[in-house]
Amino acid sequence: MACAAWSTPAHAALFSIDEAFTNSTAPDWVLTGAAKLTAPSIDAEGDGWLRLTETGWQNGIAVYEKTFSSADGMQITFDYVTASGAAYALAFFLVDGNASVAIGAPPAGHPSDRLGYTAITDRYVGIALDTQGEFGYTCGNPISCRKPQSVTVRGVVPPNSPLAPLHSVDLSDVAMFPTLLGRVGRSSRTDARTARITLSPVSPPAAPYPTLTVEIDPTGTGQGFVTVINALDLSSNGPVPATFKLGFIAQTAGSGGNYEVRIKRKAIPVPALGQGTLGVLVVVLMLLTVPALRRRFRN
Repeated sequence: MACAAWSTPAHAALFSIDEAFTNSTAPDWVLTGAAKLTAPSIDAEGDGWLRLTETGWQNGIAVYEKTFSSADGMQITFDYVTASGAAYALAFFLVDGNASVAIGAPPAGHPSDRLGYTAITDRYVGIALDTQGEFGYTCGNPISCRKPQSVTVRGVVPPNSPLAPLHSVDLSDVAMFPTLLGRVGRSSRTDARTARITLSPVSPPAAPYPTLTVEIDPTGTGQGFVTVINALDLSSNGPVPATFKLGFIAQTAGSGGNYEVRIKRKAIPVPALGQGTLGVLVVVLMLLTVPALRRRFRN
């Protein structure tokens, strides 16, 4: 009885990702644009990455087609390599579970659609590791008002909107980041960094909207996480879909560069107490506090 009291809801075990992008196939992932797996043509089988962009004007997107419940929440940890030179940003995003995600070719100039994110229908939230600041700019000209070397969050915004993002953090302003050297990432795999993104469970009426936390480990070991965004309230981001899909998107220009990802740990539901669990907790508390019931269950 006491062990059952700490179990999570039954549906919490239904969603997980066992794909690290190290092999030549990635079941349940749909890759479009420039996105591809580097194994076995570039890297050996078992040692590959998800490469979203290479050179020139490119964008790439990878979407996991299985859905998960917003009531479960989510946490994903991934290694990433961000390109140098004329490269824009890498972003992780969540969309409505009923959405069909696709992007077109990047525009022939500075992107006005924030990597292609604002062209995605039924988007909910996108978190960019923003090398050049193209995801976070707040006006019609990304050159004059971009936010380079930042972590930026965008929500449900109309295409080509100059509206400000939900939140943006300049990494040079984050305490405890001397080893990050003010940069969102590195262009070498040997110096890859690790990000961990957590979306809290949705549980009306007490928690009708999720919060978002973003952490970065500049050491890439999984042991040195620094919180960049802490429990960002998403209540201003509109209705919460019943289910989500997740994905990655990136864009480059001119000489371009590689944006690469490896999922390091499963995307897992964040544990939440459901009604069934609450019922078990009530029974356990009664057993511990009411002597007659305790004697009855012992017998």
